[in-house]
Amino acid sequence: MINFFRKIRLNLLSKNRFGKYLLYAFGEIVLVIIGILIALQINNYNEERKSQEQLTSTLLLVHAEIAQNIKDIDGMFLDFYQTDSIVNDIMHNRLNPDNYKKRERHIDPLNYWTSLDVRDHIFQKLILNTNNIPDKYKELISDLQKLYTYDKEFVQSSSNEMMEFVQDYAEWKKSNTNWYQYTYGRIKPELTDEEIAFYFTNNSTYKNFVCHYIYRSGMLLESVTTFRHEAYKIYKNLAKTLNLPPDEKDSFSIALTTEEIENILGTYRFENFAIEVKNKDDKLLFIEKVKDTTEYEKEMFFLSKSFFIIDNKYRRRFKTLNFDSNHKITSMTIKGGDYKVEGQKVK
Repeated sequence: MINFFRKIRLNLLSKNRFGKYLLYAFGEIVLVIIGILIALQINNYNEERKSQEQLTSTLLLVHAEIAQNIKDIDGMFLDFYQTDSIVNDIMHNRLNPDNYKKRERHIDPLNYWTSLDVRDHIFQKLILNTNNIPDKYKELISDLQKLYTYDKEFVQSSSNEMMEFVQDYAEWKKSNTNWYQYTYGRIKPELTDEEIAFYFTNNSTYKNFVCHYIYRSGMLLESVTTFRHEAYKIYKNLAKTLNLPPDEKDSFSIALTTEEIENILGTYRFENFAIEVKNKDDKLLFIEKVKDTTEYEKEMFFLSKSFFIIDNKYRRRFKTLNFDSNHKITSMTIKGGDYKVEGQKVK
């Protein structure tokens, strides 16, 4: 090809056609420039494709990281539910020394707390290259930044305050009781008379600690509930952006059979409201109604066969289903602190 163009140039020069030679030379330059531009365009396209593939790969990892945070929080809800029952029994003097001697409950729930270590390692890598992220992802990145700054800080501050409270309580017991050394970090064979007096004679100091524990636990529950709600919203948006198929998205519920789902569906009648459970687009929906008017509609997530949560930005009371001896659901219980109501399943 090079020899072909060289012969054309030599032929034009030998015949003294200088004007045509200049025109030819100009055309040849234009062709070279066009070739360079095409090569650059192809190279840019390849670079953009590689960059998009890398971004997609990172976003998939971010998606998985969010899912793990949600699962960690869901594991905490069961602890919150169990602890809520224990401290409420303590405040209303429903426990006795035999409960402790038989190891039916924690010796002292105030010795323990549940916390969340928010995972954001992949996200931190992502934001190092925000300048290279296309504009269509800007809103998503903004939501992620809010989740891993404001919402994460709320979780961390609540966790730290809870930890500080438990440490303060431990220090107080260490300084003011003779039996603390036997109850911290080991199983004590039996309660001393002093310990029984501390726990079961309306000790105002202990009850004050329990009240403060309830408050701190409530703030921690509020923070992780908010984080989960925002995380799940981003999780769904990210799945849509990445065009993920259903089998690559987590339901965040235990596996329920068709028969179990049918058993859950229906209306639960409470004194002042009703809860209707529907199956829509393969999702169980929790619908609260007052005088046949829908107050709200939330997605349900079953963490066990009987215990479930709903997708809500702010903490709600704990919800469980009750079964008869034939494993048929008879009612739903909603409780938290002193509040407890039960709604019978009517259909």
